[in-house]
Amino acid sequence: MSRRKIPRETLTAALVKSARRCCLFFGLNGDFSEKKGQVAHIDHDPANHNERNLAFLCLEHHDAFDSSTSQSKGFTKEELEFYRGKLFEAVKTKLPGRASERLKDVLLELKTVATFLEAVSPNQPFRSSFLNGYEIQKACQEQLLTIDPFSSNHLTASGYRLSCGDEALLDGHLLNLTRERPLELKREKLAILSTREILSMPHWLTGKLNQQAATLRLGLFTDLPGSIDPGFRGRLFVAVQNRGPRSIAVAPGVPLVTLELCLLNVPPEWPSQEKYVSLHGPL
Repeated sequence: MSRRKIPRETLTAALVKSARRCCLFFGLNGDFSEKKGQVAHIDHDPANHNERNLAFLCLEHHDAFDSSTSQSKGFTKEELEFYRGKLFEAVKTKLPGRASERLKDVLLELKTVATFLEAVSPNQPFRSSFLNGYEIQKACQEQLLTIDPFSSNHLTASGYRLSCGDEALLDGHLLNLTRERPLELKREKLAILSTREILSMPHWLTGKLNQQAATLRLGLFTDLPGSIDPGFRGRLFVAVQNRGPRSIAVAPGVPLVTLELCLLNVPPEWPSQEKYVSLHGPL
């Protein structure tokens, strides 16, 4: 039995939004030229014709994405989604006649922010630009902000507690952590830890990280990165050092840092170019 074709309207939308540019060629090499190619199903399910599941790829990358090999890590679903989003932004800003579409998007985002603020803080003409815990939860529920996985137990009065992920870099060695096999961080040793959570920031929010009292009590001091740019997507990486009197076991899920989010009055014209990365490098 032959598989059902992608509906013409959905296929046309995928081709027009990509302008027949390969999102992997663009994301990996900065190549914005038109390509011969095919529309790929991001989740590898040929029956899932949802527009968000489609991406235009050149013939070379389409074959690479569809193939599997035990010798090297193939392109991931998350990587393809990320580069597709960056390509759509570039199509809107670089191609003739598309700049007006970008302006419409900015105005729409401003309207979305205004609607969001009215929903979470009505009758509050003077408010802090920092989101409180309730506003962060509301933003996630409205799919304006992504913290994945999300738990209301991690909300604080003024932020969200991020936890340790399953990747660590110690003495140049990449380690995969589990609860049964945590990282034994010896005294004065420094490691780089990934967060368990993946962030997807809208263009009207910026963020910063703060140390948690729980980690300080253990003797873990964190070297915090600077601000988190609007448009950032991926996991965060934090350098931690054990300044306590004895070794500390660090396992996935333990509290790591607190995320604070701040509203921007106007979204930046050019969102962050941060790539979706892991400690292995770009996925």
